[in-house]
Amino acid sequence: MISTGDLRCALFKEIMGLRVNFRVTACSPGVFAGTPRLAARARDIGVDVRHLAGEGEVLHEGTVVVEAAGNPLQVALAEETFIGLIAKPSGVATAARRAVAEILRQRLGQIRGQLLRRERALGR
Repeated sequence: MISTGDLRCALFKEIMGLRVNFRVTACSPGVFAGTPRLAARARDIGVDVRHLAGEGEVLHEGTVVVEAAGNPLQVALAEETFIGLIAKPSGVATAARRAVAEILRQRLGQIRGQLLRRERALGR
């Protein structure tokens, strides 16, 4: 995971006994993806996850995606990797949701148009 030669080990040596709480929040609306990978990485790092958004959860700006705690080194490792694990999958999931919504909007417009034409043809 991390070598003892890593500079962070020396930097955090005096404060490794501290417990640090941290949160990752959504900076914009979207769909969360990457729950299994993030949970596995959190276990590998050894952070105590108190909350983790569910796969496919719709997020609003400021929604807490993950809330956890660990020593300073664990928090630094989490900060280094968590965003990378969820940014791309969440971006793809968000784009897919928007595309499906647009397709449905267009299809509903077509259906509405067909119904209106039928009603006019029936004299309603």
